[in-house]
Amino acid sequence: MVEPRWARSNQAFLKSRNSPLEFNLHRSQYIRLLLSSHPPDPVPAIIYAKTNLPPFFEENKAEFCRLMACVAFLPLSKLQNSMYRDLASPTLHFDLEPLFAKEYCASLGMSRQLPLRVVGDIGAGGALARIEKGRKVLGDKKNDWSHTDELPVSVSLSQMARINRLQD
Repeated sequence: MVEPRWARSNQAFLKSRNSPLEFNLHRSQYIRLLLSSHPPDPVPAIIYAKTNLPPFFEENKAEFCRLMACVAFLPLSKLQNSMYRDLASPTLHFDLEPLFAKEYCASLGMSRQLPLRVVGDIGAGGALARIEKGRKVLGDKKNDWSHTDELPVSVSLSQMARINRLQD
């Protein structure tokens, strides 16, 4: 059984961000338990739901009702042909990893974007080439450069806006 330990230990942080992560983890585990037994035995899933889902009832009433009602449409083949077919889809669990990564990075104060991607985006926009050109110009001319309110090469406003966005 998958335990959402990180989400549980960071509940206050997740609540402050109105994050659905902990509920989605419990929903995923409930569905896994519901669909894992052959023949279908909803009791372990219902016990799990009774233990873990009540704190999320107020914010997720409609989804909570759907999770409890889908039990009537077991086994899996019947559930897949019901109005609850989305609960039987494996895609229900696919959003957990990116959502966890987003919340985990936010808890550490890190950017969600991968550092290598940011570097690639800067380089692909031509910024790295311009920086290198500036270094060469300064090196060739042996000029003194005051570093305040000036650049050694011309940069358009749109390029500056892109650089500022990447820094944020």
